[in-house]
Amino acid sequence: MEFSVIVLGSSSAIPTVERGLSAQLVIHGGDWFLVDCGEGTQMQMRRFHLNFNRISKVFISHLHADHFLGLPGLLSTMGLLGRQKELEVYALADLQDFLKHFERISGSGLKFPVKFFPLQTLDKNLMAETENLKIWSFPLKHKVPTTGFLFAEKPRPRKIRKEWLELEQPTLEDIQRIKAGEPYRNAQGRFYAYDEITEAAPAPRSYAYCSDTAYCETLPEWVQEPTLLYHEATFTQEHAARAKETLHATAEEAARTALACRAHHLLLGHFSVRYPSPAAILEEARRIFPKTLLAQDGVKYTVSENPF
Repeated sequence: MEFSVIVLGSSSAIPTVERGLSAQLVIHGGDWFLVDCGEGTQMQMRRFHLNFNRISKVFISHLHADHFLGLPGLLSTMGLLGRQKELEVYALADLQDFLKHFERISGSGLKFPVKFFPLQTLDKNLMAETENLKIWSFPLKHKVPTTGFLFAEKPRPRKIRKEWLELEQPTLEDIQRIKAGEPYRNAQGRFYAYDEITEAAPAPRSYAYCSDTAYCETLPEWVQEPTLLYHEATFTQEHAARAKETLHATAEEAARTALACRAHHLLLGHFSVRYPSPAAILEEARRIFPKTLLAQDGVKYTVSENPF
């Protein structure tokens, strides 16, 4: 099952010619989730040939403009394109008021239902669930209430071994009983234990999205061993004082966080425009956490042991 992340924007505060503002598309199976929606997100989706109307849920980490200001325009475009199916939006309650004011002032009422879910910011909370995925919010450390998001696969049941199926050719009723955890005895009386004829499913994967945040000592309480951890790295240690002042993170701090969370891979983003090239950011992080990647707009990263 596909589990991937497409970066739509990796710049902080101000967009550049090469980098849009914070937004990502998380894909799991047939589900598309938009995470943050900075100004210009819909243009990035057009640029990378992505279908707006496949998005079923939107998650907004906090209410700084570079993380949500693209949402009104995106919703308007969805309506103009004839969207009818419901869209779920998960964000702080103030965003719902903002969207209502936008609709009133612009006179552009949406033609499709938008269901709003206010976020809690004090603890880890299960926000949403699909057949194969649980989506959690957890608190971050920033100037305004901010949440991270954890997309965690549910454990899958053991699978019946293909070679055993070909050998024994059990009936559909037998297969259902095996899937329920029962052993099997064939017509000749041969007994097979459940563990003998099944194999473990692949380990559940997870993706953690940590947007704007200072170094957060409590993060490992909320996120343990993510397959892929996205963490902001607005600055290098050269500008650590500025990072502390603005409650952002340096590349070194992001790498230390990845170590503390026992992440498998680290993806850095939200780069300050003061760095024409983020090469120094990558170098600083890799000194501490070698399995570090730089977010690039338009690139798809798989949530796996080989993100590229």
